[in-house]
Amino acid sequence: MQKISSKRFFLPLSSLPYAWFTSGAKNWEFRKLKGGFNTNQLYPGRYVEVRRGYNSKDSFYGKIKKVLTDTSVERLVSKIGYQKIIPTASSQGEAIESICGILNLSGNEQEFIAFEIEGPLQTIKLAGSLKEKVELGLKTSTIRRGVRDITLGPGIIVSSNEVIPVEITNSYTKPFSECGPSEVIRDGFTDKSKLLETLRDFYTDFDEEELVTIISFEKDVK
Repeated sequence: MQKISSKRFFLPLSSLPYAWFTSGAKNWEFRKLKGGFNTNQLYPGRYVEVRRGYNSKDSFYGKIKKVLTDTSVERLVSKIGYQKIIPTASSQGEAIESICGILNLSGNEQEFIAFEIEGPLQTIKLAGSLKEKVELGLKTSTIRRGVRDITLGPGIIVSSNEVIPVEITNSYTKPFSECGPSEVIRDGFTDKSKLLETLRDFYTDFDEEELVTIISFEKDVK
């Protein structure tokens, strides 16, 4: 069984396919089998950051569910279903024509790869300096400014482009001033003033009386 890398696979897309993914209309990506697009990098269970372009802040994380390869565009599209790749196509022929245009196929390509992405996944982003605390079990919660809409259940922590699977177990809101010692410790600190200082590194105008959302999680060891 292939060991799953904690490093995310980066997938930049143009605006239209990115919108298809985020709307749920598209869940398969189709590429030439070359460069970084190979079965050593793309395999079930690997996490992927899908981003609109290279420098945009618009992105989401997903997980590869299935990978297929073939020497024929037509066969590979038939196995998947053309609308899962090009949702606006009215026929398989139109989808294949679109794929050939997007990939600038010359007719000399020998193999292709397609991969299904599950997502978006609920994602908690942490500074790289906090990653080790999560891995050691010293940080089991995070405090975020304001009221956040958090769904309990499976999620991921992303830190320094690495992914840690977690189970989000609790989420509640209260003023930061009312956070007690146990909440400070679960966040990986022993001193509330140090936690406040760290929060102000991210939110420069943060006030102690503001509402915060405390998100508790457990590392997924499966």
